[in-house]
Amino acid sequence: MKKILPVVALFALSLTAIPVFSSPSWAQALPAASSQGVASSLQPFVDSHVLAGAVTLMACKDKVLSLEAVGYADIAAKRPMQIDDLFWIASMTKPITATALMMLWWTKAR
Repeated sequence: MKKILPVVALFALSLTAIPVFSSPSWAQALPAASSQGVASSLQPFVDSHVLAGAVTLMACKDKVLSLEAVGYADIAAKRPMQIDDLFWIASMTKPITATALMMLWWTKAR
């Protein structure tokens, strides 16, 4: 459970571009995951019009492992999503609370 929970949290919160704290036990698996790309797993949602577009960031404490964009920033104009596009975010309460809880859990689990 200790090994998989940080990776699941990374995927669930990847749209908010939070920093990820590396641990020797699971940091070795991240480069393999980044070679496949998190954005490629979001592509089916873009194709089925559930998600317009997203920018994903996967990082460890030393470096950025993956930074990708998928989908459209403007569907009507067919403008593709760029990694430096800006987003209007209506509510950040849940992601910030989830991140804080994961940080508390992580410090207790170590």
